[in-house]
Amino acid sequence: MTAERKWSAVNGDRTARMTPNQTLRVFYAAGAGDVTTTYEHWLAGADDPSQLHVTYSRQFFDVCRTTQSTALVLSSCTPHRSVQNGSL
Repeated sequence: MTAERKWSAVNGDRTARMTPNQTLRVFYAAGAGDVTTTYEHWLAGADDPSQLHVTYSRQFFDVCRTTQSTALVLSSCTPHRSVQNGSL
């Protein structure tokens, strides 16, 4: 096992070390919010006008873009829709 893949103990917790060529894969259970509409506005570079504040899902999308992560986001919002674009 290489040093990059070893698990290290930090304060009793186990943390994984990623190599530069690995992609972080994240699952986000978003709850009842309309994340698909927020995502479509985010892709267009705009805030979701139906929300009064910056949504957690938009912040999550920003982090995924910054870290070049792959993500699966699920929500219980109705109507049920599916949107896929690249790694999100």
